[in-house]
Amino acid sequence: MKKKSLSEQLAVYFNYLLFFLKRRRVSFIQRKFVLFLLGVSAIAAPLNYVHADPAGVILRSKPPETSASLEDEEEIKVKPHRRTTNLSSALNGGTHLRPYAPASNGMMDNQRTSDIQPFSKDDATQAMKGETHAFGSMPLPIAGGDFAPYLGPGSTYVPAPATWLPRSFPAWMDQETVTGDWGGWRSWLKNRGINIGGRWLMEWNGNVGGGREHAGRYADEEAIFVDLDMQKLFGVHLGTIHYLMTMRQGSNAALNADIPTLDSTMEISGGGTGTPGYDFTRLTRLSWEMLWNKYVRTEIGEMNAETDFEQSSTYWGANLYCQFSNNGICGMPQSIAMNSGYTWYPSASPGGYIKIYPTGNDHWLISTGIYAENSNASAPHNYWNLGLDDAVGAFVPVQLGWHKGGVSDYEGPLQANIKIGAYWDSRWVKDVYSQLPTFAGNAFPTSALMFANPQQNRSPYGVWVQADTMIERDGKDPRRGLSAFGSFTWGDPKNSVAPYFVTLGVVRKGTFRNRPNDTISLGGKILWVSDTLTKWVQDLPQNVCNTHQYGYGGGCYAPHMESALELNYGWRPANWLLIRPNLQFIFGPGGTNRYATATVVGVESGITF
Repeated sequence: MKKKSLSEQLAVYFNYLLFFLKRRRVSFIQRKFVLFLLGVSAIAAPLNYVHADPAGVILRSKPPETSASLEDEEEIKVKPHRRTTNLSSALNGGTHLRPYAPASNGMMDNQRTSDIQPFSKDDATQAMKGETHAFGSMPLPIAGGDFAPYLGPGSTYVPAPATWLPRSFPAWMDQETVTGDWGGWRSWLKNRGINIGGRWLMEWNGNVGGGREHAGRYADEEAIFVDLDMQKLFGVHLGTIHYLMTMRQGSNAALNADIPTLDSTMEISGGGTGTPGYDFTRLTRLSWEMLWNKYVRTEIGEMNAETDFEQSSTYWGANLYCQFSNNGICGMPQSIAMNSGYTWYPSASPGGYIKIYPTGNDHWLISTGIYAENSNASAPHNYWNLGLDDAVGAFVPVQLGWHKGGVSDYEGPLQANIKIGAYWDSRWVKDVYSQLPTFAGNAFPTSALMFANPQQNRSPYGVWVQADTMIERDGKDPRRGLSAFGSFTWGDPKNSVAPYFVTLGVVRKGTFRNRPNDTISLGGKILWVSDTLTKWVQDLPQNVCNTHQYGYGGGCYAPHMESALELNYGWRPANWLLIRPNLQFIFGPGGTNRYATATVVGVESGITF
């Protein structure tokens, strides 16, 4: 297929714009939003002088009217197979092998920067994997998933056979997915640009000591994804179409109220899991992602900010933060969602980002985006709602990233990442006094809210800093190692219920010599409550506080801080199966000293389809 010239590409973009503006009346926010998304594509269009061969390998630039000869294509060989992280590896616990080439790689593979290669064959090795670890779309919140297979010396990894049934029980346990290769159809479809997969995840947590009430709650989630690689499907370098649907059942919000906690102890949190027995099915992603060249990557569509801003890095092919169950850690540091219009998984709203790699490799990243805010994102009528009808503003993040590391976490230099970001929320919102209902009934009687007088305030803003590194890799078995992370998030105190938020954690992969894929993880979070709210409760009249009984002692309890500590063990009896019991302690439940430290026990289990 003949590649469009620059003028033809720009004409297409602006025809889309004119069609949208003429089709119907649009609001100011909608105009700005569409202009931004089309502008991103238009800016990137002049940079799109990359030629791709049918196998998906980016070759040296060629004029639009010429193409690589057969000799050229034979000369530039596909690199040996290696492991790459895909979102299905974190979302559903599987990882896949593929040639060293820009191609779709599972649920929200996002054509990671591991696909970005210099156009020189001699330099191809250095630009292989960067965004896989630090800058790629984050593996979505699940129970950590299974790890990328080790392919180094002594590896016993064997891809699943192209059969409907496994040859033996041990062979079944060694498969990457529980359903295998579907008689060869799965790999056949993937090689032609259609990647299909899914996973199931369940959680049960119970408060067995301390807190307000002792109770247990259950929630589960299923996910189905389809990625369409335009290069493989149609032979044109037009990026990847991502589709993701999620289904959730059960409730964790009830357990949050029982303890109580400001952050959920379960990672299956939000998006509709707020009422016991409640279940929903919703669109989580429908987007178009494009790697224009080794400097620019864009994505637009129905999506959320959680996968690309203040996101976890990827270690051993899995989400580092989601080696934990506590929602204050897994996913992202939670205060950014509490303090702003940050959009989170599994909700979806119109959005887009542009990622720029100034040096053309994985060492540096500058990224920004815009995401429509929807205050009713978890409402049933928005589960499949496309467009900006319910938009109330825009969330605009900016992020600078630095990365170093080897080809994978099994070889080469130990990886390290630093990300610094900031956000701005276009809405004018009420000040921090509007957050007082968060504490009503626990810190003070609900009737005291009559003394609150929230005022309209400026747009929220904040900053964050994240760092993570692999501390050690075992010399005798590179599958085993130790990684650590930390983050700090700040929000404008005038609007933020949690202006300061910290997470810390360490993850050991390879707990014993014969358990190289098991993990033991220790981590926690600290949430500081707004001083303004603390002082407001302290100043409440005594006669108001004396009405606060409920059988747990009278008086008012000024909120200060809530912290949590989690210890868990991730047992992986099969490549597609995770069972992870956890023990959590919630200090200062609900942000006050009213209740004793809560002791929470739980278990997660995930299966990759």
